Amino acid sequence: MNADYTLRIACLGLAVFFLAHLGCGLAISLAAGPIVRLLARQRARFAARVTFALRMLPATGALFLVAVFCVPSYLRFEPDANQESIGLFCIAAALAGLSILSLAWIRAVRATLQSARLVRDCRMNGHETRGASPILVVKDSSRLVALIGLTNPRIVVSAGAIGKLSISQLSAAIRHERAHHESRDNLKRLMLLLAPDLIPGWSGFDRLNASWRRFTEWAADDRACGGRASRSLALADALVRMARLSASTRAASLATSLLAEDQELPTRVERLLRNAPPAAPWNLSVRLCSAAVILFALCAVITIGLGGHETIYGLLETLID
Repeated sequence: MNADYTLRIACLGLAVFFLAHLGCGLAISLAAGPIVRLLARQRARFAARVTFALRMLPATGALFLVAVFCVPSYLRFEPDANQESIGLFCIAAALAGLSILSLAWIRAVRATLQSARLVRDCRMNGHETRGASPILVVKDSSRLVALIGLTNPRIVVSAGAIGKLSISQLSAAIRHERAHHESRDNLKRLMLLLAPDLIPGWSGFDRLNASWRRFTEWAADDRACGGRASRSLALADALVRMARLSASTRAASLATSLLAEDQELPTRVERLLRNAPPAAPWNLSVRLCSAAVILFALCAVITIGLGGHETIYGLLETLID
């Protein structure tokens, strides 16, 4: 099959992206279990950051490989636009890469539109309180307490939740959502949606995604309580009271809800009643992460210094045939 120069570069880039993303993603997916168990003993905020970084690593690493190594290598050693056949394996890998990227973008666009509709509906059906941090109050009997929106997030609370919670419990719930706001968790949710699956139809990152959501809720709980026993007790009471409401509203995928996942409720309440997040070996964790980053950067420099572009060009020629 013949193709012009631009098409060959695009095909190679997509194929390399898919193969690199698949290899890195499989390694992270297989190691997710031990990593998550280790992170569960760390501070929740640190655990959430690590799981988010691990989930984004395959996509960012594959993009880095394509942009920094593959495309420059091909442009350098084969600058002419003569036609060259493309092998079936390269075409299949390129189509798979295009597929996972397209599905990720469709997923993200759909979630963004859903989030925009939710914000619009809440503004139309509710009223905004006055103050430094306005809150949208909607006339709904559900147990909705959530942070909605991307560019200008707002905390939305249903009338049903206000009627069931005391002042201290409602304040604790709102502090929880403000913690999500300060951590930009809705934007991170969008980035996770943009991160491609391993192969079309199979994410491969379900455990990592679920762990990130769990650690994010723990981190927001810890930040909302600030180590105060009274706040921890109030937030635990708020969670239990909200869970008893029969009516519930599922928040959009780009919104953080106080009761996002009911199955995590017992663990969250237990952590809050303890009021003592587990101590974390910060020094060891930071050293391990720093060592991994330094090792990756060192390998990249050595590869370039040893003529990595020539080696990669040879691999690209093998792939394209």
